[in-house]
Amino acid sequence: MVAEEQSLVSDRRFWAVEALICVLCGLFFVLVADRRLADIHGLSPWNTADFVDYCSAVLNMAGEQAPWPTKRSQLAGLLPQLFYGGSGVTYALRAGAVLSTFLLGCGLYGWGRLLAGRSAGVFTVIAALSFAPVTRLPRMLTFYPEVAAMLVIGAALVTAGLLSKKPKGLGWAGAGIGLVLCADVRGLVWAVPWMAAALWGLWKSDSRRTAAKWLMVPIGISFLIGRWSFPAGTESFESQLDVRPLYHEVHDSQMPEHLPPYGEGGAFVWGRSAPWRLPQTGAFILHQLTIPPPPNFPPDVSAFSQDNHLKPLVKVWWIAALLAVGLFWRDRRTLAVLGVGVLPFAVGFVAQHGMAEIFARFLAQILPGLAVLIGVCAARVVERCPGPGQKGTRWVLLRQVGAGGIGLMLVLGTLASPISPHANWRRPWPYVGELERVQPDRPAPDLNSLGDACVLGLERDVELSEWLPSGSGLRRR
Repeated sequence: MVAEEQSLVSDRRFWAVEALICVLCGLFFVLVADRRLADIHGLSPWNTADFVDYCSAVLNMAGEQAPWPTKRSQLAGLLPQLFYGGSGVTYALRAGAVLSTFLLGCGLYGWGRLLAGRSAGVFTVIAALSFAPVTRLPRMLTFYPEVAAMLVIGAALVTAGLLSKKPKGLGWAGAGIGLVLCADVRGLVWAVPWMAAALWGLWKSDSRRTAAKWLMVPIGISFLIGRWSFPAGTESFESQLDVRPLYHEVHDSQMPEHLPPYGEGGAFVWGRSAPWRLPQTGAFILHQLTIPPPPNFPPDVSAFSQDNHLKPLVKVWWIAALLAVGLFWRDRRTLAVLGVGVLPFAVGFVAQHGMAEIFARFLAQILPGLAVLIGVCAARVVERCPGPGQKGTRWVLLRQVGAGGIGLMLVLGTLASPISPHANWRRPWPYVGELERVQPDRPAPDLNSLGDACVLGLERDVELSEWLPSGSGLRRR
């Protein structure tokens, strides 16, 4: 009995220490990103792309007369909504972005920690700070910070479930899958490979019945939440993924493959569509891969981002992936779980190539996968390097702290290196937004119903002195 009590106390202390480290990593991440790196990597302090969508969404969730934007998730709008009462729209979106970035930092630590220990969690957080789009998250007055945080936390939960040797452990995987499905309609890209891995874990489980129950219950709950998260009229996964309207309507393509009608696929929306319609969605995705782009696509406007924001990272993905295989080859289970967790982020990165527009907000959701690859590899390399402080010795903490300090100095630019924020290859991200169009004193004349509702909402921001004028902070290089 005494031994059991001592074990319980020890477990509580362990989890208390882990929770403290996780919180500290989240605070460190958001403070460094927001106060140090965000301004270096952008020409404007704010990113307000599709601002009327998020502004109208916050107003709608507060019960005001504002239309719901058909591409957004109410779950993603929950954090801004918590800050809206009495503080205004821009403050709510700003506070939601900051808190989401904190949660993303916590999720990054947890994801790396589960795979390769505490130092891997810390190195993952540091690695994420080397990616400019990720450091811009606390300045995005959108729902992208919330969605990014949920994708990372979902990856950490799935990792915990797949690494667990207990049948009940798959409940964590089910929770992670359910979370990303409610975070965004396009969360399906993350959920499908994770679900395939979870089903494999179910098949290999010692108690399939117990494992199936723990896996499917949170997913079933998520399906019910999905009906609330995606209101009636939400645009389906297929409609948001379809490239044909972009080619035809935006780039004026008259190729037969790009002309309407576009009614292919299962029109899938989590919580509103039957799960057995997913094969139709899969067929739709395969069909999309066969659609040729119009001549001279992508347009010249995307060439700069292709050359300066994507291509430099291609080699990093390959090197990190090959290094992970080499370092974790003898630990096949960890390697497999790492690969499954990172896979949808890698798929998202590949999909960026050839896009008409490449934005920081897209990459901010994708690059955390690369950060965890780098983080776990860095931790394993530090662990295996010869010299004092090897694993099992009294100086191991000193080695980890020293390596972490060097990594931080590289990321912050204290030491010159290719990952410094001032490295020659880096180019700042341009201003992307539409906040000027809905400024209460001079709104644009061609606003839609969402924009009109947003202008009325921002008039109260001015009265509350919470207005964030985008033009005043615009910088040029």
